[in-house]
Amino acid sequence: FFKVRFIIPYLYSFSGPIPCVKAVDLGVILDATESVGKFNFNISKKFALALVNWMKIAPGASHLALMVYNIRSTMLLRFNEADKQNPSVIKGILQRTEKLGRKTFTDIAIKKAGDEMFTAEGGDRPDKQDVLLILTDGRTNKDSQPYENVNQPLRVSIFIFTD
Repeated sequence: FFKVRFIIPYLYSFSGPIPCVKAVDLGVILDATESVGKFNFNISKKFALALVNWMKIAPGASHLALMVYNIRSTMLLRFNEADKQNPSVIKGILQRTEKLGRKTFTDIAIKKAGDEMFTAEGGDRPDKQDVLLILTDGRTNKDSQPYENVNQPLRVSIFIFTD
């Protein structure tokens, strides 16, 4: 499992990855808080959509799970929703996601990824590599649980890109 935390301004220079042909279960979590702001939240959504466009997202290929979070975490798409594993459907889901919350609880999103996203019930496939990408400004609420406490079920490796 991988957790990558991008600082939002670096997304401006994103030109796109080499197309991914290996099937994976890709979980994308978007920070939907006022600290990110509407402008940067829209950049995060565009980045997520760019990933979808460069990967083969389809029932027999890579699968996508999508979550947004603030004080609550909301699953927008699960790996096992085969009828939604389509770039145009995913684009519509992302475009309809607009509301930003006030408080940031990244720990709750990570915990939900372990409890719901990367599970058999959520459609996680045991024969595919799991990848988790969290797009955030890096801030979380002072009352958040430490990441090392909530990411244990995920066995997450942490890669942080900063200044």
